[in-house]
Amino acid sequence: MPACKRCAKCCETSPPTLHQEDKELVIQKIIARDKLLTLRQGEVVFEHSSQQYLVLKEELIKIRTENSKCIFLEQNSCSIYQNRPIECKNFFCSQPQNLLNIQYKNLLHRLDIIKRKSALGEIIQEHERICNLHKIKKYLKEKNIKKVEDALYFDFNIREYLKNKLELKDSILNFYFGRPLEKVLDLIKPFLR
Repeated sequence: MPACKRCAKCCETSPPTLHQEDKELVIQKIIARDKLLTLRQGEVVFEHSSQQYLVLKEELIKIRTENSKCIFLEQNSCSIYQNRPIECKNFFCSQPQNLLNIQYKNLLHRLDIIKRKSALGEIIQEHERICNLHKIKKYLKEKNIKKVEDALYFDFNIREYLKNKLELKDSILNFYFGRPLEKVLDLIKPFLR
């Protein structure tokens, strides 16, 4: 396997998606939950390897970015290099095939980290039931604005409640619930057919 040149080009392109092999990094808080972003099933994302937009078939947990760079990139160096995710270990500028071989396989999901039967696990599942993007796309096509508004209302209010009652920050809420539904809808509208 080639050695990484540590040029940070990959850290400036697209942050890694987490896989089951990365679960301990989150559990041990090497990668804190507030440094993560959930992209939910049905979201439209730009796929760097194919240079096109695609609709996610399942949720992805990604490391967040700041100024379009991985949040762990500090002075052109990875602050968690010794404990970096599997995608980072497998990506080499000269051999992208290593990363492509594991891409979208064995993905880590929120409920692999958060117990389903916990209060938070149940809230996440209820959010997914009400704010399911496949259903919302269907409601938009049918022009069922009431159902879309109900989902937007639920998404907004659960976030506000958790911010006010538990003093949670947007960064952790974006891991628990993905990006705010209002923002996601702005991104998917152009792709509705």
